[in-house]
Amino acid sequence: MKLNKDIECYIGDQIKSRDLERQSLTNGHFEVDIYFFKSLCDLALIRSCISEPLLKSPSPEEFAKKLNSVLSCKRLDDVDQIQSKLLQGKALINFDSQLWALTVADTINNKPAQATIETTVQGPSLTLAENRMASINLIRQRYPSSGLLVMEKSVGKISQTKLSILYDEQLVKERVLQELLQQIDRINADIVQSHGQLDNLMSQRKIRLFPSMLITERPDRIALNLAQGKVIVLMEGSPYALIAPAVFFDFMAAMDDVYQSFLVSKT
Repeated sequence: MKLNKDIECYIGDQIKSRDLERQSLTNGHFEVDIYFFKSLCDLALIRSCISEPLLKSPSPEEFAKKLNSVLSCKRLDDVDQIQSKLLQGKALINFDSQLWALTVADTINNKPAQATIETTVQGPSLTLAENRMASINLIRQRYPSSGLLVMEKSVGKISQTKLSILYDEQLVKERVLQELLQQIDRINADIVQSHGQLDNLMSQRKIRLFPSMLITERPDRIALNLAQGKVIVLMEGSPYALIAPAVFFDFMAAMDDVYQSFLVSKT
């Protein structure tokens, strides 16, 4: 299929949802068609990244250069990716037989909350956020190591829930990392929405005396475990993280054991 006016017919055939928005913009020299889900996208970003550059572009070539300079904007040559890109919170820009995908997803909850489960007396009080990038920001602030790496995966045949796997490449045990990645790849579920569900789906044993992974809401606990060579799994839409592997002592320890003296923490 050629990327031209037929693209509108293609999108209309593939997606019939009422929250799919189509807008046509012109600057007097050429016209641009924009497609996006208004329930997923930030209109202010669309205005600043598309409308304003369009007004300052005398030709399609100049507009394409401006789009190419935006890190979150990529040329899209495969029309089979249209549906998935729209559902990821991207705006599709169609002009001059070119199709571009611009990331303009609207973040609903990217603010960390106060710890309510793993509280400490004198330690930090902020927890992870439901937005993975905000959570990674908190973790990197507490663990500013060049060895900290982030991998991306998705689970759930329908939900396509995004996961971020964090580890220190200088400290992690390769066997543990590979085993965890294989467990994630073996997950066969339609919807995955919580770390507790993810833990159960990753385990091959349905009856366990002790969990093999620890769930936490604290960035400082994550930093401590990264320094011990463990692997962290963040999930989009969840303010928690999985720590793997977990041993029996991990479930008996609290961050106050680190922040307080021995006598204070044990009383």
